[in-house]
Amino acid sequence: MPLGEYYIAAGSDINNDGYICELGESCGLYPSLGEESVIRVDADRNDFNFPAGLSPIIGTESFGTRPTGISRVLFQY
Repeated sequence: MPLGEYYIAAGSDINNDGYICELGESCGLYPSLGEESVIRVDADRNDFNFPAGLSPIIGTESFGTRPTGISRVLFQY
């Protein structure tokens, strides 16, 4: 992974549209939903544990109101 600043997210893409964390999909953001923060990648790291799961408030609408400005989380592999 290139050096830089990132948000770390994990979730499902049940409708196979290339985005995770949409309504009805499991989701998690580091360090937790609602408290996501930018992390700087400048060395090997393995300490990014965080919960991911279903929540009734998860969806693109709820992310759109986050101060971080996340509207959709793109899933890339």
